[in-house]
Formats: sequence, C-alpha cells, structure tokens
Amino acid sequence: MKKLFLITFGVIFLFACNQDENDWTNSNLNGKIKSTKEKLYEAKDSFSDIAKGDLILSYETFYNKEGNKTEEIYYNANGEAQGPTKYGYNDDQKLIWIKRYSDQGVVYLENQFVYDESGKLIFLINLSDGKFSSKSQSIYNKEGTLVIESRLYTDEAMQNISSSSLYSYDSKGNNTEIKSYDATGKLTGRITMLYDKNNFIIEYDYYSASDELVEKVLIENDKYGNITGIAQYDSTGGLKSYSTTEYEYDKKGNWIKSIQRTNSEINSVNEREIIYY
Repeated sequence: MKKLFLITFGVIFLFACNQDENDWTNSNLNGKIKSTKEKLYEAKDSFSDIAKGDLILSYETFYNKEGNKTEEIYYNANGEAQGPTKYGYNDDQKLIWIKRYSDQGVVYLENQFVYDESGKLIFLINLSDGKFSSKSQSIYNKEGTLVIESRLYTDEAMQNISSSSLYSYDSKGNNTEIKSYDATGKLTGRITMLYDKNNFIIEYDYYSASDELVEKVLIENDKYGNITGIAQYDSTGGLKSYSTTEYEYDKKGNWIKSIQRTNSEINSVNEREIIYY
C-alpha cells in the first residue's frame, strides 16, 4: 500500500504509512541516505527566471543504517536551531517513541507506540508536558489490515472525549475510504480515495455528516511518485485553488530542488542536500 496523504484546507498531512517499511521508503527516498537538509526560500521572478528570495526556514533529518529517522532539527530564518525531535526504536526497528524538545532541552510532547506479538501497532499514547493527552487503539482484521481506529483524548476542561474511524480497502490493499464517528457512534464525515495503476492516490472526496460532498481534490504525480499538482474543488465543482510543484532530481531519483506555485503564482523554492552512507 502506498503512503497515504490527507489533504484538507490546503495542507498535506502524512496520515498513515506501511508499518513494514522504513522511513526511506515511506518518505519516497531512494538509496541509503544518512541525512537530508532542506532549505525553504521565498521565490521571486528575476527577468523571467525564478530566483531565491529570503530564507524562510530549514531543517535536517537524520537516518540510521536501517533507514529510519533518528532526529529532526528545525532552524529559523536566522539559522538558529529549534528544539529537536528524536525517534527511538526497539531491536526490530519498530518505532517506540517520538520526543519533541523545547529550546531548553525539555521534552514537552511525547508519542509512545505499543505493538502486539506480531509487530502490529495497537496503541499510540500521546503525552503533553508529561501528562496524558490522548490514546489511540488500532484493530485489525484476520489479514492484518487496519480496520478500526478508536481515540480517547482530554479537552481543555479535562473531560474525556472519544471518536473512531473505520477503514475500507480495495483488492490491492489500498485504503479507499475512511469513515469517522463520534462517541455516540454517529457518522461525522467520510473520505474516499481513488488510485491510478501505480497505486498512487489521484483523488480525494470529502463528505459531511449528512453525506454531502464538501470538497474534491485531484492529485497529479510524476514517475517517481512525487506530487506535481493538487487541484481543490468545492461542492459545486468550482475550482478553489490549483498548486503545482516542479522537481530537479539527482542520479538516484531523489529530488534536490523544487519550485511551488499556487494559482500560477510562485510561492517558494526548496533546495535539498542529501548525504548518502
């Protein structure tokens, strides 16, 4: 199953990855990569050429030799490092914790991952400043495919609230629908996904609790599986926005430069330095 992205309000979130694959694969990286460093710049036109403007931010990602993330560090426009995010694994290279540190070196967010005997993720526990924030439980069918995810979290009034999601798949194992429910079992919305022959997602459809179409998103991918176009439409079919990304690649098929546009206007230039083992 290809990595799954959820796109909503113009933002792309990595929702779920294959638990049996490493971060190189889930991040669409080729080769044995030790680290990457990305720099995001404002873009400006310069005599019909695209030039880099001011630096917005940059970040580094480090990987172990098994292909999993070990640390991420973000830098502001002045090059000052922010608190890092670190990743911990068990002997089988299963992710068991993620810790986010403040600039003072204090852990303020932590995710804990618990697996069953077969190596399937069954619990995700989230802590904020050392206190319980939320907990998710994953339930699988006899084929080992995720079918139900239930969540329990605490709101600002320290009241427990629960919700759940139901997953459906096609014959290739691609996630084709996610239905969301509240604590009473009432449907709050659903998302459907379509795939091309390469199992890349090419369409999302978002539906309300009354099962009315809210938004449609069409996706374009290049041969490497990187997203090159995103078109968002409202419930009437009117185009809300259209964004494109152009890439330059190295010899291993990893992008090293990208240019983002929204509604034909250049937004940013992203450069990526890759260090291999």
